[in-house]
Amino acid sequence: MRRLLAVADNKSLSIETGREAVRRLDLGALVVVITAYIILAGLYLSRAGLAWDEALYIPFANCFREWFADLPASFNSQALHNSLGRYQSHPPLAKYLMAVTLQLFGNSMGPLCAARVASVGSTAALLCAVYFFALYTTGRLTAVCAAVFLILMPRVFANGLLAVLDVPAALSWFVAAALFYAAMERPRLAWAAGLATALAVSTKVNGLLLPVVLWPWGLYFYRKKALPAIVWSLAAMPVVLFAVWPFLWTHPVLNIGKYLGEKFGFVVSLYRWFGVDLATAGDPLHRMMQRTAVPTLYFGRTFTGGVPWHFPVVMTAITTPVGILAAAMAGAARWTRERANAPLFTFLIWNIAFWLIVFATPWAGAYDGVRLFLCIFPFIAILAGIGVEWGWKALGRLHFPAWVAAAVLTLLVARQTVGLFSYGALGLSYYNILVGGLKGADAGGFDVTSWGETVDAPLLDYVNEHAPHAAKVAAFPMGKLYAGNLRALGLLRGDIENVDADGEWDYLIIANRGGFLSGREDLRGLTKKAVVTRRLRGVPVAWVLEKDR
Repeated sequence: MRRLLAVADNKSLSIETGREAVRRLDLGALVVVITAYIILAGLYLSRAGLAWDEALYIPFANCFREWFADLPASFNSQALHNSLGRYQSHPPLAKYLMAVTLQLFGNSMGPLCAARVASVGSTAALLCAVYFFALYTTGRLTAVCAAVFLILMPRVFANGLLAVLDVPAALSWFVAAALFYAAMERPRLAWAAGLATALAVSTKVNGLLLPVVLWPWGLYFYRKKALPAIVWSLAAMPVVLFAVWPFLWTHPVLNIGKYLGEKFGFVVSLYRWFGVDLATAGDPLHRMMQRTAVPTLYFGRTFTGGVPWHFPVVMTAITTPVGILAAAMAGAARWTRERANAPLFTFLIWNIAFWLIVFATPWAGAYDGVRLFLCIFPFIAILAGIGVEWGWKALGRLHFPAWVAAAVLTLLVARQTVGLFSYGALGLSYYNILVGGLKGADAGGFDVTSWGETVDAPLLDYVNEHAPHAAKVAAFPMGKLYAGNLRALGLLRGDIENVDADGEWDYLIIANRGGFLSGREDLRGLTKKAVVTRRLRGVPVAWVLEKDR
């Protein structure tokens, strides 16, 4: 009997030890992936030029940092009104995170890189979320591949190096969706799903559409089990949004109208019906911004205010590494063979398809490549991981040696690294071989850059070294604010004056954004006179013109 008990104890011990080993291995794989990402992000963090929207968000984030740094003296209505209470196009949650990284790293890294640390942290958190979701819904191989594939998508990686909102928005969307999925089987997580949905709404306007995606799916597959997460979301969304955004505190009804009216024209009309003109209401610091139509070059034509319905599908297909895309399609095809996993497959596919459908409509106004629907790529990465795991098992069933499967997987991953290392910090210009790379995209009539991040150090160093004192510098199409922030962030000399591109300038910095340049033959004609040109994969992506003297 004692011997039997001893054997039982030893068996129990071995089981527990095995489980702990699995936990360590799971955590170890994640640590390797995150460490690799942090090293890569550190290498490329300072290499991208100032992106267009960074020139908008970093000043806001610094304003927030100053308010928090001045506490308790800044805790008064006037200071709050002029800083945290200022109107912005999007809720402030991601900019609060930038304010924290500016405070922590601003002196050691400079304000631009310090603000970008917030996006790097958000990307690392997204990798963790994707890994754990895939681990506990599919398996370890899928989890590791999904996290690795997400890093190897050049457009995702490059976006994660910039102090903008798209990666934080993708993170908040994915976490909210993943927790909602988990809450279907674990009702005790309903409050977490509701809070995550509220935080996504407080990050970017995209979060407002989470109920449209998640709730019908949950009710279809889980019926009453979906209700706790839905109720928690309904309760948390307005409370959290109001709590984190002081802009809403003074005139909630009017200011929520300004926020939504900037995105949805019918809201402006609705308020006007009640006698309120949202465009002119309030003082200048709190007035609704007027959004302008962004021209987009697509198959050689310039579209303003809307693109063809196939734009989001085509752009996703030609800006995702082909191997990852093929693996994702194989993963999605597993739905036909694994009907028991229909909730998971429909969850992943619907989170992708929804955004492709939304941006296929004429009123969505897609532009800037794929960044406006960047939140689909974590789901694509998971489907790609499922596709790889299916291929791995298929090779095993065909009695191939394990080393053959390992070699095939290694070759697949190695091939997908080409785009990342070829483009690096300028991955927003990445196109895959389906369109002939960046050269093919340029020849085929696509925007080769969209945000001005190709205006990097070599171009700005030339201006700093050659421009006379108090020289006038303009930037096209980014504008006067962008040029001013280049100076404010220390990227241009302090004595340089920022001016409009249509005015008198000594130096004109141009980013090769075809949608804007297509109507400016006067500027296109000066391209050959560039004093310095930034080329990427043989394509000019930015250049500097010097006024004839």
